[in-house]
This record gives sequence, C-alpha cells and structure tokens, in this order.
Amino acid sequence: MIGVFCLAAEAQSLLYGTNSMSVSILSITPLQMDVSDTFTISYRYDRFSISSRTSLGVAGLTGQSFRLSTPIGDYSVQGSASFTSEAFTNANFAISTSWEGVGLTTTLVAANQGSVQTPSYGAGITLRASGMVEGLGRFTVITGIGATPYGSILEDCDLTFGGARISWSSVPFCGGTGSFDIVFSCDGLDAQYWSWTMPLPFCDLRLRVNGVHEGLFLFQGLSVSTSGTLWGARTNGTIAYDETLTFTQGSWSVTNDFFGGRLSSTLSYDEASIISQSFTWSRAWDFWSLTLSPGFEILASDWETMEFDIPSLRATLRWDLACCLGLHDDIDLGDLVLNLTVSRDGFDRIAATYTMVF
Repeated sequence: MIGVFCLAAEAQSLLYGTNSMSVSILSITPLQMDVSDTFTISYRYDRFSISSRTSLGVAGLTGQSFRLSTPIGDYSVQGSASFTSEAFTNANFAISTSWEGVGLTTTLVAANQGSVQTPSYGAGITLRASGMVEGLGRFTVITGIGATPYGSILEDCDLTFGGARISWSSVPFCGGTGSFDIVFSCDGLDAQYWSWTMPLPFCDLRLRVNGVHEGLFLFQGLSVSTSGTLWGARTNGTIAYDETLTFTQGSWSVTNDFFGGRLSSTLSYDEASIISQSFTWSRAWDFWSLTLSPGFEILASDWETMEFDIPSLRATLRWDLACCLGLHDDIDLGDLVLNLTVSRDGFDRIAATYTMVF
C-alpha cells in the first residue's frame, strides 16, 4: 500500500518505502543464525525525489546509501552516496542537459579504493554525449578523466585521461540492426565490440551475432545466439567460438508450461561433454507461489551416457499475508518468503523474509 498525499492541484507528493527483515538459520548443529534488515524510504514531489536505503545486521549498520534527483531550470541534477558504519564507500554527482537534440552529462565520481584500516580516496570525471541521427541510429561518446568511461576510479591517475568509449547502436543493416563499440584505455585502443541482430522468418526467432576484438582490431572470437518462441516454448541458445573460429562452449535454455506452472532448464556444454544442467519449476496461485530448484550435479558425461546426482533441493514459498488471512484488499500486510535448502543430511539453510510496503 502506497501512501499518496495531494499537496497542490499541479503536483503530487508521494512518500513510500519498504522494510524487509530476514532471519536465517545457517547451521542446525551447531546452531548458527543471522538476522538482517533493509529499510528503504523515498519521497517524490513533481520531478524532485530523494531516497534512502539502510541495511542492518547483527553487528549494527552494514550499509547506508542516499539518492537525490531534482531539476534546476534546463538542467537535471542527480547525486548519490554510500558508506558503511566504518568507512565511506563511493559517491557521484551528475548534471545533465540537452543541446540541439544531444544529451550532455557531466559526472563527478569519488570512491574509497582502500580498506577500512588504510583508506585510499580517489576522484574522477566522466563526460557523456548521446543523441539520435535519423536513419543511422544512436551514438554515445563517454570520456573519463581520472576514471574509466564506466565510472571506475583509476589509481594514481591525477585527473589525466582515463579512457573513452564510442558506441553506435540501432544501425539499420542487412535486414536487421547493428551496433559497434570502440573502447580506449590510458594506453590507447583497448577493445572493439560489435553485434548484429535480425528476425528470422520462422517461429518468432531472432538471430544475434556478437564479435570481440582487442588492440588494433585483433579478432578474439564471436558468439551466435537465437532466442524466441519455438513450438510454444521460450528458447535461447548460444554458441561461442575463439579467435580461430573453433567451437569453445555452448548453452541452451528452454522455458515451457509444466504441471500448471513454468519449467525452465539450462544446459551448458563443450565439445567433449555436458558441463552443467539446471532446472527450476515455479507456479503461482491466487495468494501464494512456489519455486523448486533441485541441485543437479553432473558426475560424468561423454554425450552417450551421463552420471548425475541431486544432492540438494531448494524451495521458495511466498505468501501474500493480507489475502491469506482473508482481509480486505485495501489492507496490505506485506509478503512472507520462506527459503529452504535440503540435502541428504537434513536442512542446510532456512531463511524467512518478511517485507512490508507502506
């Protein structure tokens, strides 16, 4: 249930949040328990918003973060900060605007790269420009000063060039769309990534090809994947090749209706054998849901025979408390989630999480 307070006819004020408390039994003999709590609260008025996330454990505060977003004229300002009970973790401050259809963002980032005992603070700046070119797709250019274009602080960089990323996406090409990324590091050209996606003319499938290059366009490998609906089942298959176009590894996942729920299976393999196999079955009723995930361990496989073991089973049950107790729909008592992991020796882990929304 979300509280809504109307302060004016032109704007609306919203105050909402969640509180999640978890109690976990990590070991039965000897008994080991863990208790944690996560509290989030957000306030929004028109385009202004501020939020806080607090994480608590048995020893006290384990994490605290804040986020702020507000417009100032033609500019948009965002900021965030995170820390623990012992040390500052990271923070960033960004100013965004647009000019002639081009979005411009300047972000100041700071982080603690050391430990609690020996903190080491660093700072950097990222500059971002992005926009659309009609008929040619979308471009994005990000430059880092004292930081990578992904926002990671570089040690002992002293606000020098930290890297750049140039990307071009949604480019119409041969009946599909393509994208291309060029990444520069402090030492020059670092890597190039490209992809091409197109719809196949049957079974609602899509084909995607990804390629990777390093240095000065040195080919490192590619992957080919298909995804979509095949005979009513959601499928996703991927095959990877190395720099000599030799097959290295593949995977195939299928999701379909099964016993009133949804069964998902993922298979990973190489040229010699099956590497891993996983299964997950889930079903939702009116007021509760159940998810079962058996631990599937492959002992030996040669594509003709396979030895496997199921050493454990994980079950997740979720209840909508208000509905289960027969209360009115307007009353929200939150959700209760129970996670059980069972092996041949008994319960390996039991965790109960209660989440309340206000």
